[in-house]
Amino acid sequence: MEEALFQIQAHCSDPACEQTNLHLSIASYDKTGTLHKVDYTDATPIMQNTIYSVDSSVRASSIAVSIYAVPQTNPISDLVADNPNFILTYEIFKNGEKIDSKKLSINRWGGAQTIGLRYE
Repeated sequence: MEEALFQIQAHCSDPACEQTNLHLSIASYDKTGTLHKVDYTDATPIMQNTIYSVDSSVRASSIAVSIYAVPQTNPISDLVADNPNFILTYEIFKNGEKIDSKKLSINRWGGAQTIGLRYE
């Protein structure tokens, strides 16, 4: 396995995202599977149409990416129809080249998470 630098970028165009905190992390592993470093953001309030990113600070053979989206407050209405899920898009880069793009559906009451998504 070649060692590389990785990055995750996340963004949302829905105004509903502005009631949510976002935390991103990249755990970097060597070719033997030993964890070398975890780079991350603190939980940050999401701003619509803003790109959030984390870069691996060490070269790695593989990484595990985690994304946590946690509501800051309850939705204004208790009606599900008034508060549909919104989409957060995230992309993974290896040595500056995009290797994956995914969408995460965020529930306005409970948030969402993706934990330990692996890339080589």
